[in-house]
Amino acid sequence: MSVSIAIKVSDGLVLASDSATSIAVTDEQGNTGIAKVYENADKIAQIGNCPVGVTTWGIGSLQSKTITRLVEEFGDSNLDNNEFTESDLDNFVDFFHELYTDEYGPAKENKPNLGLAIGGIIGSEEPVLNLINFPEPAERKVLRREGDFGANWFGQIAAISRLHKGYAPQLPKLLAHETDLSQEEINNILAKLEQTVYWGGMPLQDAIDFAYSLIATSKDFHKFGSGPPTCGGPIDAALISNGSLEWIKQKELKVRAEV
Repeated sequence: MSVSIAIKVSDGLVLASDSATSIAVTDEQGNTGIAKVYENADKIAQIGNCPVGVTTWGIGSLQSKTITRLVEEFGDSNLDNNEFTESDLDNFVDFFHELYTDEYGPAKENKPNLGLAIGGIIGSEEPVLNLINFPEPAERKVLRREGDFGANWFGQIAAISRLHKGYAPQLPKLLAHETDLSQEEINNILAKLEQTVYWGGMPLQDAIDFAYSLIATSKDFHKFGSGPPTCGGPIDAALISNGSLEWIKQKELKVRAEV
């Protein structure tokens, strides 16, 4: 599953992700489990030469190609310049909708999750952030419009929720089930636990550091907790600022030294 983060401050947008990818297998009784976790997957990709980046979580491939490779292929095949418009974004959604439907069919039962956060200059003066979630990709959701600063996290967010929100993600449903409190009352109580962060005034370097800190915490959370370490590996990060995308940290292929 892994974890991906997008942080928008007044000077730009940071995209960051871990590098874990899991291989799931199903036995003869129909039980599915994690057979292997690799720690060098790419979870962030640039669309063509545009100031637009995509970070992904959930399944790692469609049609025998990684999600990041498909993002790159979309850019190579559909963009003639360095501008990315709302129309291009709609075409991007349709592109992945078709791939996902071809892979898993029209039925809704037991479909795996695939998430794509698309951030950058998309017919806008400053970076914006959009979300596509499968298997319910009927519409893309705008997460951050122009002038809207803050952070979004996706995938395995348990550690981040505990650290920043002040509670585990399951707590709202548990309180609704175990108490007579209304959902509004629960939300008002839990909102008092959230850490205060001044997103709009946060410098870019601090936004990068904060993203790294959240992913590093998530990696340790899954490393030392029960179950396979499905969040791990190197942290990659890209920055969209001043009309361009810059890689802050990106894995490189290399031959490891012999032991």
